[in-house]
Amino acid sequence: MTALRNSRSAVTAFHRSSRHHAATNQCPCPCSRIRIRASATAATAPPSPSAAAVAAAQSILNKSSETPFAATASQPKKHRNVLPLDLVNSPAVRTALPVIGNVSYALLASGFVMTDMLTLRTALVGGYTGLVAFHALHERPLRIPLKWSALFIALNAGAAAMLIADRWCGTLSDEEEVLYDEHFS
Repeated sequence: MTALRNSRSAVTAFHRSSRHHAATNQCPCPCSRIRIRASATAATAPPSPSAAAVAAAQSILNKSSETPFAATASQPKKHRNVLPLDLVNSPAVRTALPVIGNVSYALLASGFVMTDMLTLRTALVGGYTGLVAFHALHERPLRIPLKWSALFIALNAGAAAMLIADRWCGTLSDEEEVLYDEHFS
């Protein structure tokens, strides 16, 4: 795009300079065509431009109409699926996909009524695991929700592990158990 702008500004600067010879219809740029058409309508026949001038004008016009991404736009995109296509396209997966999605979202929604944090984290891990499966089982999965769901699995699994570590007192000796029962029970 920058090269296109630079070529246009160079042509504009050339037109403004004193060396521009469009008045004689020898200019290889598109302005000579405009002047030729204008003079032809005035009933004066200008001399025809040379073949080299016409070819140069055509090359300038062709360069200005090119798009930088024209070659990539015509090529079809490859399917960037996560799982093999024979698994994704199987009839069993096609019928199970809505069930997986609805159960996953129901697990996530059930988190709003839970009061126990460990149960909440476990339900969130299950719900987001289902969402990862739901997104991965599509032929063209949505990458952003898939990655965020995987991150939420890791965060909630880590929080659940910390809650389990806090709740589990570990192995205590007989004396420690007596002290624990006296002071913490």
